[in-house]
Amino acid sequence: MTFPPVEGGKGDQSNTVGNPAQYLSISAKASADEKKIAKEFFAKGVLQEEEVKAWIGNGSVPIRLGTEKLLAASDNAEFLQFTYDLASKAKVFVQSWDQALSPTAAETLLDNIVKLFQLSISPKQFASNLNAVTAA
Repeated sequence: MTFPPVEGGKGDQSNTVGNPAQYLSISAKASADEKKIAKEFFAKGVLQEEEVKAWIGNGSVPIRLGTEKLLAASDNAEFLQFTYDLASKAKVFVQSWDQALSPTAAETLLDNIVKLFQLSISPKQFASNLNAVTAA
């Protein structure tokens, strides 16, 4: 979603955070071989038209060139186009925390969020647990 405006506030409403749509990425820390494999994978078009149609039919929005015409033909065209635009036209797109971390750190984050909301750990413990796994 876009953030609601705040009178006298700062920022740009075109900035987006979260995961409004499906996307694929590769870590900047990937090896040269991993980056080569990913580049070849992405060059193949990743999602073929039938796969995109299936995603759209399930209410998902893949960020892929040429998706707009398929969104327009869907039952929920207006909503799906809004979702697509959030990610594809954002000046700044910030991933969810668990998507921006390594798999190990992401798992620790998600486990500790649950513990935090269950009040089984304190905010300080939450921060310590995350710092330990991210070497912060």
